Amino acid sequence: MEDIKRFRVKKQEKDDDVYFSIAWSHLTKAERYTILGSAPSMAGIYELYYREPGGTLKQVFFQMAWYGGIREHLRRDIDPTLLDDAPIQKAIVEGHSCFFRYSLIENIHDMEDLCFFFSRKAPPDKKEPPSHSGRYRRIYVREIDSDRLVTF
Repeated sequence: MEDIKRFRVKKQEKDDDVYFSIAWSHLTKAERYTILGSAPSMAGIYELYYREPGGTLKQVFFQMAWYGGIREHLRRDIDPTLLDDAPIQKAIVEGHSCFFRYSLIENIHDMEDLCFFFSRKAPPDKKEPPSHSGRYRRIYVREIDSDRLVTF
């Protein structure tokens, strides 16, 4: 397993604003045994992508993993037998190559703020958008990724 300590979210606060720097892990193929060896069982945030026939990566979702850690959440997210209540996600997982990346973060309120921030960039769906922690007036995010995959 890579040195996971370098894939962390750092935070700076100034006045009523917060600045997050997300150091993403390398994009990794999302398969059962790959996840066991490369995803940590620690709290953090992660993204799941799928590859379209033309080679373009499309984001399935941005998610936080608190209880159980990133490894447990990812395993559930790619197992088609557990996705009966999510037919679109099940079709994506069964029909495409999927990839993930993660960053460790230990504060649940910081995860909520990041989920809120990234939900504004996601395509609209019928789900209620996540709420932020209410601690900051503005949230700023910078992504650091060696694979040059930037979400926004």
